[in-house]
Amino acid sequence: MIPLAHITADSSPASQEGWNRLGDRLHAQALALIENPDRTEADLTAATVRIAAASAAWQRAATARP
Repeated sequence: MIPLAHITADSSPASQEGWNRLGDRLHAQALALIENPDRTEADLTAATVRIAAASAAWQRAATARP
């Protein structure tokens, strides 16, 4: 899992590919949390946050340098 607290301006990707990869990884983590049959309410909340972060990463990819 990518610890969301560790994603900062200093550690953020520098390219479109990097932002897209970050979005893909966060989205995959969210799906894994959602699909876990032993998930808790906290897991669903974490998944929601990861989906929002993935969406933000994909939006950032649209304006990042190639």
